[in-house]
Amino acid sequence: MLFQMMSVHPNPIISSHIMQSLQTIALSAAHHIVEHQSQSFKVWVPSVRDITLVFLNMGASFISLFPLEALQPPFTEGDLLESFQLEETSQDRVLSDMKDNATLPVHNLESVLNVS
Repeated sequence: MLFQMMSVHPNPIISSHIMQSLQTIALSAAHHIVEHQSQSFKVWVPSVRDITLVFLNMGASFISLFPLEALQPPFTEGDLLESFQLEETSQDRVLSDMKDNATLPVHNLESVLNVS
């Protein structure tokens, strides 16, 4: 959820803080794994599904993300859309506002690429 919020938040400072939080969580988990040889921690990295969903939220088409027929992911655009709730959330309002302005803040794309 933080990954999705970071990718659409219109304020670059808040988006940056969310990205830093994700990195801190990942580094903390990695530290516990290495220093304590703990099997109970896992380092989270966004999956292809997570990244695809974020790019769809940013307005990319599914076909443009996976143009080669031989390299299709194990999920479809419909699979991703099924996971959305029908009621409007604050994220939906942000996306709607961004679509109205027809621009995507560059910091959103940069944050996704930095975390990925």
